[in-house]
Amino acid sequence: MIEIKSKIIGQSVNKISSTSSEQPEIKKEILKLKRPRVLPAEVYKIKSLEEHALYLTIVDIEQEGKIYPFEIFFNTKNPLHNMWTNALTITLSTLFRQAITSDINIINVIENLKEVLSTNGGYWQQNVEKPQYMGSIVAEVAYCIEEHLNKISNKNLNSTIVAKLCPKCGEISLVREAGCDICKSCDYSKCG
Repeated sequence: MIEIKSKIIGQSVNKISSTSSEQPEIKKEILKLKRPRVLPAEVYKIKSLEEHALYLTIVDIEQEGKIYPFEIFFNTKNPLHNMWTNALTITLSTLFRQAITSDINIINVIENLKEVLSTNGGYWQQNVEKPQYMGSIVAEVAYCIEEHLNKISNKNLNSTIVAKLCPKCGEISLVREAGCDICKSCDYSKCG
C-alpha cells in the first residue's frame, strides 16, 4: 500500500511496456461468408403424431471446393412450434456458419439435440423406410441434420468409400468394415 503525504494535484496513467514473457495477441482472420442469391437446399418432412407435418429445409454453400450446411429453416402450420423453430433456425444457422469459418465441431450439438425428450412422449417415425423411435420432434430434426451431414460428407469425399461422421471425434472417417463401424481418425468402433 502506498501512503500519500501531500495534496493530490493531478493524475496520469502509465502504460506498462510489453515484455517477452507476455503472450502476443492472436488475431484470427474470420472468413466473411457472402450469401449468394441462389443456394441449393434439401427439404425433409417430419411427421410425428401431431396433425401437421414439420418441414425442415437445410441450405448448403460451397466454399473452397467443399459443401457445408449454411442455413436451416422450418415450416409448419402448427403455431405452437413457432418459438422453438425460430430459436433453432437462428441458433443452428449461426452454428453452421461458424463451423465453416473455424474449427467448431457441430456433432456434439447434434448428439445433444437427439437426446431431447418430449413431455408428451415419443413416437415412431411415420414416413421413412426403417422407422425409428424418436423421443421428440427436436430429436428427429437432429437425425435429419445428421443424415444431411452424411450426404454432403460423401459428396465432399468424392470417392466410392462411403464414410460418415464419427460420433466420438466428429471427423468424416467412420466406415463400415466386417460388420462394424470403425473410425479411421480415432479409436471409436461399434459392431452389430
